[in-house]
This record gives sequence, structure tokens and C-alpha cells, in this order.
Amino acid sequence: MHNYPNITNRKIRVALIGCGRIANNHFDAIEGHAENVELVDVCDVNADSLSQAVARTKATGHTNLTTLLEKNHRRPCDFDDTQWSAPRTNHSSRSDRPPHHDRETHGHSLA
Repeated sequence: MHNYPNITNRKIRVALIGCGRIANNHFDAIEGHAENVELVDVCDVNADSLSQAVARTKATGHTNLTTLLEKNHRRPCDFDDTQWSAPRTNHSSRSDRPPHHDRETHGHSLA
């Protein structure tokens, strides 16, 4: 577990993985905290779901998790946290993740 400093001088940047039906709950919550949180990236393999998410949020869209994580692997990171809105079976069985990525989020290791 890493101890990162609190973010106090800017909004917390979030990426959402999975843009299906449940993602609307995440969008609503992020919009409700817009003064402190910014959705910067969304990711979904379903082109229609991704297109709708990009249209609603104006976030950058990604069609696979590898692209999203590789984009964020450089420093400084484009996002601070990820929110999962994908079926739980996809959380730990993603075969398209880069093996070198060591970011941990919400108890789900993306490595």
C-alpha cells in the first residue's frame, strides 16, 4: 500500500473503466462533486457505450484498458484514481493489461 500525499491544490482526476448501464451512477456521483473531482478518461470495449460516455462527459475515450494504462504510465499521471464500472469478473481477469503497470486502485491491482 502506498501513501500518497493528499491532493489539495487541484481537482482529483478520475478514469472510469466500463461505460455501460451502471456507469451512469458513477457519472452522476462525479458530476455531483464537480468542484473537487474531474472525469478525464473513460474506457469501454463497446463502441456505443464509449461514444455515449464521451458525449456525456467530454472525457477522453479509450477502447481498451492497455491504451488507457499505458497513457497514464508516464509521469505526471493523467489521472489519480480509477473507478470500475465493469462486471466483477472483468476486474481481475483482464488479459489486455500491461504487466509492468503497478498502480493499485480500490483494492484491485491493475498489475
